Amino acid sequence: MCVMPYVVDSVHGVTVLDNIMYVVCWESTILLYNTDTYSPLDVVINVSGMKRPWDIVVCRDDRQLYVADLHNCIWRVSADDYSDQEKWLHAN
Repeated sequence: MCVMPYVVDSVHGVTVLDNIMYVVCWESTILLYNTDTYSPLDVVINVSGMKRPWDIVVCRDDRQLYVADLHNCIWRVSADDYSDQEKWLHAN
């Protein structure tokens, strides 16, 4: 396995779509890497309101990222428009 020296936070999940690896970190960010070179891309997805992300998956059909948050919710983030974000399953 290749070590990613650019991750400076606690990694809690990794998923891949096309040639982009999405790495969800504890501090409510999703970092992007090129899967051919494992080099970081100049994009960081900040999910406003995400507290404690725990894992991430991607759906190739709808091109959405789904992030499990330990605060009883799931975040949906578009892989095509990172500002398209939605909080699901929030328990009061």
